Order: sequence, then C-alpha cells, then structure tokens
Amino acid sequence: MNFNLGHINKISSVSVVLTDDGYYFNVVVLKQKKGLLEIVKKEQRLHSVKDLLKVTGQYTSFILHFTGKGILNKKIENRPNYRANILLNANPDEFYFTDVITENFIFSSMIRKSVVTEILEHFNQKLNHIISISTGPFISSVLQPQLNLKQIVVNDYILLFENQNLIDFEKKESNIIKSYTIDSKTLDHNDLSCLGHGALFFNPDKSIILPEDETIFVANKRETEQKNIFIRFGAGSIIFYFLLFFGNRLYVDSLNETISVNYEKLATSEQTMQAISKLKEEKLRKEKMLSSSGLLNKQFLSFYLMELSNSLPPSISFTNVNVRPFLNEVKRNFKIEIEENSIYIIGETESSNVLSEWIQKLERKDWIAKIDILNYFFVKGKGEFELKIEIVNV
Repeated sequence: MNFNLGHINKISSVSVVLTDDGYYFNVVVLKQKKGLLEIVKKEQRLHSVKDLLKVTGQYTSFILHFTGKGILNKKIENRPNYRANILLNANPDEFYFTDVITENFIFSSMIRKSVVTEILEHFNQKLNHIISISTGPFISSVLQPQLNLKQIVVNDYILLFENQNLIDFEKKESNIIKSYTIDSKTLDHNDLSCLGHGALFFNPDKSIILPEDETIFVANKRETEQKNIFIRFGAGSIIFYFLLFFGNRLYVDSLNETISVNYEKLATSEQTMQAISKLKEEKLRKEKMLSSSGLLNKQFLSFYLMELSNSLPPSISFTNVNVRPFLNEVKRNFKIEIEENSIYIIGETESSNVLSEWIQKLERKDWIAKIDILNYFFVKGKGEFELKIEIVNV
C-alpha cells in the first residue's frame, strides 16, 4: 500500500471566467476518497476571492481553469514544433498552453502569462496556494468516457467526438444551458471545465498537457504536501499521546477503585493491610511515571487541548484548531519557524453572548496570557469566529 502523509485529497477547482468587465469565479470542490472522486459542493458567479473563500473555506488548495475573453483555441496537425504554427508572430514563452493530443490533431488553448499572474496575485494576498492551471474547453474531453456523448457543451464551445476521441470543436451560438448528471449531481456546461481539471489533477492523462512552472505551480504543490505532512504527523502525535494519557488515567483510576474495595472488605486483616500498602505503592509508581512523561505538564500540548475541550459549552463547536502555527510561509531551503506560544481556533457558536462568556471563563485560567477575537460574523443562524490564544511562557 502506498502511504503518503503529504497526499492532497481535497481541492477547489475554480473556473476563472474572463469578461469585458473583468472576471468572475465558478467553483467545484472535489474530494478523492478510496480512489473515487466525490463532488463536495459547487457554486457559480462569485466576484471576488473573499466570496470564493466563503464557499471553499480558508485552508484549501486551488487549481484554476481560465476561460472566456483572451483565450485562444486552435486545432492543428499533430507534428513537431506545433506551437510555432499557432503563434507565428509572438513569443511562446509569454503564454501558458493546455494541449490535448490525439493521433492526427492537437487541440491547444493558450493564455498570456501576464493575465494569469494578475489573477494569482489576488490569491497570494490571502496566502492560498495555486497548484495547477489550465485553459480552454478541450480539457473537459477527459469526461467523455463517463458521459459517453458525441457532443459535449463546455462554456461557449461544443466538443465533437467519434469513438470517444475528440475530433473537432465549434463555437456555441445559442445561450441554452446544457445540464449533465455526474456523481448523482446535476452540473451545467459551465461546471464541466472545473470537473475536468479536477479529474486530471487526481488522475493524470499523458495525452493532456497542462502548463508547468517550477517556480509557481510545482513549488506550491510541494509546499502544500509538506504542510499536509506536518499537520497530519502533528495530529497523529497529539492523538497518540492523548490516548496514552487517557489509558494511564484509566489504569490509575482502576487502581484507586481496587484499593477502595480491598480496604472495605479486608480492613481488619493484616494480610489486607499489606495488600493495600502494595497497591498504594503501585499507584504512586504509576503517578510518578505519568509525571515524568510530561503528560500532566503545562508544556505539553495535550494539556491545552484538554483544558479547551473541557471548558467548551455545548453550543460552541470547533472546526479547526491550529497549535504552534507557522510564523511565515514555508519555502524550500528555508528553516520552518513556529509560533511557539499561540493557538488559533476557528469555530461556530449559537450566539455572541455564549462566545463572550466562554472567553471570559478562559481568561481566568493561569496558563492563558491573552485572547484576541480575529474574526466574527453571523451566517445562516450561526456565528462563525476565529480566536488567537496566547499562552503564558512556562
């Protein structure tokens, strides 16, 4: 079995629709589970990265597909140096190409790198990683075996197939919306490019060539995989030590119960007194073992997680807890720096009053130096919040 802690199993596949007035986003969130691709959610016509993040969540990786104004789509003969025949008077290094290669033809879509860079800047400001891009309608041909149709409408184009092979394309003249059913969900023709790009990300096809950039997409993917390794290994370590702590606690409690029962039954017996003495010694030895392991120390992560979970009211829930976060962006060949005395929490609450009372309760704990409310907004009957807890340096 191929075990990879850095594996990316969830992405947000975004279609960037370029228009005369600017651009907007369509998004399909995809998750790979046991080798199968699952559509988690989808949304259309989002006009900012901020609106997009409300749908996908703050901590996600993106793949972008560009369509609309400024995209050049061509069908050319399959022969060496074919890109020179597409751009006769332009420098190919100034463009990103997405190519679908068939036996006789190559279907190529291209976009200027400057246009892509402008869009990427909006994501970089939010510290979200773009790990792949694509352009044009041809990438959706990867869905043909599942749809099994001779014509597939993708955005403003119609793809034509013969024996499941792409043979031609034409401009869509009407504004009719074409719907398709995939994974028991209904998607229209504007969602297919998102789904096609996502399918290729999880299951690459040698006949479809996506743009590559070592300094952007490849580097971002490596950083995302390294972050996944750090998070999953850290979470696994916390769970392991928590189970170890919990198991030892159960064992100590069991010893306490045994001492109590034996004391009541055999209090008048010298033999009983000796047994009780031995059990007490065993209890002290186990308690020393717990203390020496550090599990009961405030310097141990499980202490803070246990304190937070024990104090949590039923009407508040956590969606993300980030202990010892990165101080800066993780970069290759640079040391990873960690914010040692901070915990970041994202969660939901039924009301702001409940959240305020819980925060006041936490502030009375001696291990907490300060609590900052970084974000709070009320959506669909629930308050969503983000907190920063500064820990007393012990």
